[in-house]
Amino acid sequence: MPFEHQRSFYRISYPGPARPALNVEGRSFDVVDCSESGLRYELKGRDALPPAGSTIKGTVRFKRGREVDIVGRVARHYGDTVALSLEGDGIPFRLILDEQQYLRRNFLRHLSGDEDEDPAGS
Repeated sequence: MPFEHQRSFYRISYPGPARPALNVEGRSFDVVDCSESGLRYELKGRDALPPAGSTIKGTVRFKRGREVDIVGRVARHYGDTVALSLEGDGIPFRLILDEQQYLRRNFLRHLSGDEDEDPAGS
């Protein structure tokens, strides 16, 4: 039987220039991906990995100015990224849809996986 992986929520992966910022205690981190119920952010330089199970409180600031206060528990680490499971309302579904549309309009090439393709064909 093939392995099936299904998520309960749609997850958005961000290209570098479109990444929202997670602001925590005066520090800013790039959000790599997010859904209504979770997000992953990238550590910088010598930032220590927060312990699994610890609580992170902060604000996600999206590129177009929208902000969402979040509280999440550290679920796991992926190299230099930290995965949070969000508590409470998380990120509103409408905002996730707006972000998806924004990325499709402005970063379609990234979303289709063609970012390394040479348009001149050389």
